[in-house]
Amino acid sequence: VLWTCGIEGLFRYDFNEQTKYKQTGYTLIRKVKINHDSILFHGTFSLDTIINNQKYTLPVSDNSHLDHPVLEYSNNSLFFYFSATVYEQISKVNYHYKLVGFDEEWRDWTTENKKEYTNLPAGKYSFKVEARDSKFNVLKGSSFEFEILPPWYRTYLAYFFYFIFIGGIISILILMVTNRYKKQNERLEKLIQDRTTEIKKQNESIIRQNTEIIKQKEEISAQAAQLELSNKELEKLSIVAKQTDNAV
Repeated sequence: VLWTCGIEGLFRYDFNEQTKYKQTGYTLIRKVKINHDSILFHGTFSLDTIINNQKYTLPVSDNSHLDHPVLEYSNNSLFFYFSATVYEQISKVNYHYKLVGFDEEWRDWTTENKKEYTNLPAGKYSFKVEARDSKFNVLKGSSFEFEILPPWYRTYLAYFFYFIFIGGIISILILMVTNRYKKQNERLEKLIQDRTTEIKKQNESIIRQNTEIIKQKEEISAQAAQLELSNKELEKLSIVAKQTDNAV
């Protein structure tokens, strides 16, 4: 209980008393760090606007109107610190958050006012956070958009070189296999040619042998005919000789 004195009298404030008004406020992302050391954002988002021909800088709850940070893949660990514009029972303020593009659902309510994400894959993200006061009033949330670039070995240029490299390897393999089959075909053609030449020589030899055999058969036939003729002549002479002997 807190007692205070004013011009209108004495005032009593009981912190345990349930207030009957609905508190309004904001959830603010106060700081974003990279890899425990570098500060990516520190402060509040603001937006310049014109009201009654006057330029004003008004606080806003997100950076969607700004160019979102684009981080190298080596800076893929981020730390978010947040708070709420609540000034009653601050210890009972709860937060829940979600990293769109990574978390599937909102995380459970917690009194922890910071969150760490490490080793995030490449992609576009939006960190959203909401606060809830001790009366369970959910305050307007805040968000922080950012993008993490892919590592060098997953860039379009790297994929292009991968394509060229793999294409070169495939071309070399195809050339090697083609040359191998070409050499095999050349050896096979030479073998066929050698065998054909050998068979041709064998056929020519057989033809010559057959010719010799035919010639020899013809000579034998001629000799046989001559021998038969000679025998007939001898028989005739023998008959003449007998007749001569008988006449004498």
